Amino acid sequence: MGYIYEDIPLTAGVAYDLILECFPGKNVSRDDISSKIREHHESRGGKPAKGEMKAVVSGALTRLQKDNLANPVTTGFWKILPKEIGSGESTVYVYYFPIYKNNAEKEGKNFWECKVGKTTIGADDRIKQQTGTGTPEQPEKGLEIKTDDPDQLESALHAMLKARGRYVEKAKGKEWFITSPTEVYDMYCLLTYFPKLNEV
Repeated sequence: MGYIYEDIPLTAGVAYDLILECFPGKNVSRDDISSKIREHHESRGGKPAKGEMKAVVSGALTRLQKDNLANPVTTGFWKILPKEIGSGESTVYVYYFPIYKNNAEKEGKNFWECKVGKTTIGADDRIKQQTGTGTPEQPEKGLEIKTDDPDQLESALHAMLKARGRYVEKAKGKEWFITSPTEVYDMYCLLTYFPKLNEV
C-alpha cells in the first residue's frame, strides 16, 4: 500500500498525522519534530513544504493541543499523546467540558474538572449516555485507555488522584477530578511500569 500523502506538500494537516505516527507517548523537541517528519514525509514520496517548516509544525502542534493530543512541557519541548492506548475489550476514559479547560488555562492552570470513568460499551457511547443533550456544550474526550480489567484500572487511577487531593466532592455526578488527560496518561504509564501500584 502506497503512502497516503505521496506527491502532496507537507502541510500542517499532514504534519498533524505524522507527529502522531512518529512520536506517540514521547517528549520531543520542536526541532526534532521538524527534521523527523520532513525526512519521513519526503522519503516516502511526499513533496516539501511550500512555506517555512516552523509555521507548518507550529500549526500542527496548535491543532494537536486543541485536540488534547499534545502539550508543551517546557520551552521548545512537547509531549505527544496517542489517541488511544492500552489493549483490551473495555475502556477507561477521560472527558470534560471545554469551558472547564478554558477557564483553567485563563488562570494559568494545567488541571481542570475531568470525568474519569469506565465502560464496556465504548467510550463515545458511554459519554453520550452520561451527557445526553441537556448540556450547554458537547464534552471533549481527552483519553481512551483500552483494558481487560477496567474495574482495577479505574480504581487505581481514582486512588492516585484522591491521594493527590483531586476529588471533586461537589460535582454533579461521581468520578470527577481536577486533572487532565495528560496527567491520567502519565499515571497509566506509571501503573504499567510499576504493576504492583495497580493493586491499590
